[in-house]
Amino acid sequence: MSAFLRLRRDPSVATGFALSAAIIVVVGGVVVVALLLVMIHTNTGFARFDQSASRCGAHHASSLPSRVLKDLSLLGGTVVLAPLTVVVAAVETRRLRRFSVVGFLALAVGGE
Repeated sequence: MSAFLRLRRDPSVATGFALSAAIIVVVGGVVVVALLLVMIHTNTGFARFDQSASRCGAHHASSLPSRVLKDLSLLGGTVVLAPLTVVVAAVETRRLRRFSVVGFLALAVGGE
């Protein structure tokens, strides 16, 4: 038992374990994405469920929920996001006394 615990504290063993775990996670992610793409291509599984749910929602939609969802989706648009970014940049630049905030927001919001 003590030999096992000593190996666990060895940096080379821990690094090898972390690398193995990262490879397993990446391969698992690739497999999941591939399965989802196959489902979309063949219209099976989650793709079929998503399609039937969207048809049901479109069939039973009324004007008020549709309008509310449209207005909510506009909150992430340029009309709201650009002025909000300017306000956040001004407030945070004044608070932190650094202009790096402006650069960060320009990259984060401008890159979108």
